[in-house]
Amino acid sequence: MALVDPAHTFRTCNRCGHAGARSRRTRDPFTCTRCGHAAHADIGAAIDIRDRARQPADG
Repeated sequence: MALVDPAHTFRTCNRCGHAGARSRRTRDPFTCTRCGHAAHADIGAAIDIRDRARQPADG
């Protein structure tokens, strides 16, 4: 099992990869300020963490 750094997943768009504090102004809704993708913030963060875990380890 790979350990994944969850840093900034709560404000990173899982569609375009843009990370912006303005994309998540309140607790649950997330709307990307770059591409407009909208989702529940926790679901988006979980997708980002899953995708990071699937990436090959450096080295």
